[in-house]
Amino acid sequence: MKTWLSARRWRIVLAGILVVAAPLIALASYVYIDLAHHLERLALERKRDHVEHVVYVIGDKIKTTIAIGRALMLPPRQAV
Repeated sequence: MKTWLSARRWRIVLAGILVVAAPLIALASYVYIDLAHHLERLALERKRDHVEHVVYVIGDKIKTTIAIGRALMLPPRQAV
């Protein structure tokens, strides 16, 4: 291996670059993938919270409309 590396100067330079760059590339890839996963999960949680809020608001408006409709459809009370 030593003779192969020392046979050409560019092999030594390339091996030195790879020794330094390979772990950095691996670490950067891991951080990127992990961060992308967490950001995607965060976006989905925000969307879910927004949908739950919209469902609550719509449900509340439907309940209010039903209550108003019932109040308008009831016959007037007779005075005793």
